[in-house]
Amino acid sequence: MEKRFTSDFRKMVGLTIWNSFGFFFLDFLIPFVASTVIDASGTEMGIIFSVRTIGYFIIAPIAGSLADRTSKKLLILIGSIGRGFAYILLYLSIVFSSLGGMVAGNFMLGFFAGFFWIPLDVLISEKSSDKHRSRAFGMRDSKMGQGIFLGALIGFGIMGISDVYFNGNLYLLYLGLVLFGFGN
Repeated sequence: MEKRFTSDFRKMVGLTIWNSFGFFFLDFLIPFVASTVIDASGTEMGIIFSVRTIGYFIIAPIAGSLADRTSKKLLILIGSIGRGFAYILLYLSIVFSSLGGMVAGNFMLGFFAGFFWIPLDVLISEKSSDKHRSRAFGMRDSKMGQGIFLGALIGFGIMGISDVYFNGNLYLLYLGLVLFGFGN
């Protein structure tokens, strides 16, 4: 009888919950903060968003090539740590109203996402049989959805509590980004 997944597959896929915490919160937060805290123009907001994609498409072919020749786990670790620092840079950019920091943080987020997701997808493929690969990626996406949902609850919960009880203190209001950085 064919084995669907390796013994460590479910644990590996389960870790994507932690790496997905900031997705929804960050996608909401960036335009909100760029317009209200940093007072970015439309062009500046376009730059803030586009650099994440630029970071990803620059590194994607390199990360793919490296994933074929080096340790996928090491690349995932590099991607996780890099994304963690990007979240912290975004947090600092918000509390210090730095447009340049927002741009750099989003670029880093896209850049290190390539180091994370490309080798992770390779591992998912390697740790699942070819007849169950779609199910394997469905399980990954389900865990991502759980992480996105929990991250939104945490991020907006922190925002709500700090807005009500701490008079919208910027350091506390966006503290979810720091937690998501460490979650990576």
